[in-house]
Amino acid sequence: GTLGRRIQKGITEIQLIEDRKTVMYSIQAKIHSITGFTGHCDRKELENYVAKVSPKPERFIILHGEESKTTKFASYVYRATKRESLAPKNGSTIRLR
Repeated sequence: GTLGRRIQKGITEIQLIEDRKTVMYSIQAKIHSITGFTGHCDRKELENYVAKVSPKPERFIILHGEESKTTKFASYVYRATKRESLAPKNGSTIRLR
């Protein structure tokens, strides 16, 4: 399966290649999976999800999509929830703590 699926299932280390070297990283995050919609839903389905999710998270991180669309959706989420909403550029780093 995918790396995401393996993380969901509880692996505690991942192996990545950096500068042509294999590096092991320990996963120290709490993993929560969201059920009830597909990763291929449209904007309206995402808007409905944001409206209904309870409790509302402290912040939303919008990933996976064209940069212009994720930025616009993050702006929508902020206006709809008054919660921090980010659409990071590919390759950027976000501190989760």
